[in-house]
Amino acid sequence: PIFFILLSLYCAKVSKPFSSLFSVAIAAIERVYCLAFLPIYLAVLGRNFRERVGLLLIAASIFIFKDFFFTRFTGEEPFLESYFINFLLAMRFDMAYGVSQSVYVFVLAYVFLTLYWIYASPKDFNDLWKFSVTILLVYYATSLFHPQYFAWFTPFVAIAVTKYARWIKLHLVQILCFVVYTFYWGEALAGWLFASIDPPFFINLPSPVGVIDAFFPANTLINVFRTAISGISLYMVFMAVRQRVGDAE
Repeated sequence: PIFFILLSLYCAKVSKPFSSLFSVAIAAIERVYCLAFLPIYLAVLGRNFRERVGLLLIAASIFIFKDFFFTRFTGEEPFLESYFINFLLAMRFDMAYGVSQSVYVFVLAYVFLTLYWIYASPKDFNDLWKFSVTILLVYYATSLFHPQYFAWFTPFVAIAVTKYARWIKLHLVQILCFVVYTFYWGEALAGWLFASIDPPFFINLPSPVGVIDAFFPANTLINVFRTAISGISLYMVFMAVRQRVGDAE
């Protein structure tokens, strides 16, 4: 979906709202996380209520076709039944013992950021990509994600580093923590991550988990770096929101 997200950003930049929404909808067919960007796309690209409804219908019709028709022939899980929803809802606060009520952290942050950006009167392309990147960063901070999901960040961080010089250093530290995070999956990722440099050497490396366990509990160390990813991601969210406040003033 990264190509279609890039295409949607390009179309938004050159003021082609319908093409931009169409690209987001196509991306959502592959990965449903793209639907999280929909509110800001509608707010920024739609000049009035009628145009926003039209944009919404374009995105919704494509997604509905995929979720309710295409999945019936392929056997693919519908969005509402997919494992990805469980990833989003993994971090939660239970309200009380014996009461099945919980507050889901990602949903809480998503609603807060969406309301903040909508009520801050988003106006241009900068608001669009900033909202999108903050949502992804909150996802990385609060939810379970497989290593390949980190690539979703690429289109937005490429824009962000041109706006915020400090993001470059933060992202480098984030990547370092991410490399350690991949150790959770054992040698399959730890070796293959660098296999293009020297395939025979890196593919046949022993599992880092086994090596680390000889000196320190590997899962504990991996979780420390996973927590660092959350901290860095939340600080990046703070930077984007603070910059948005500065621009508004």
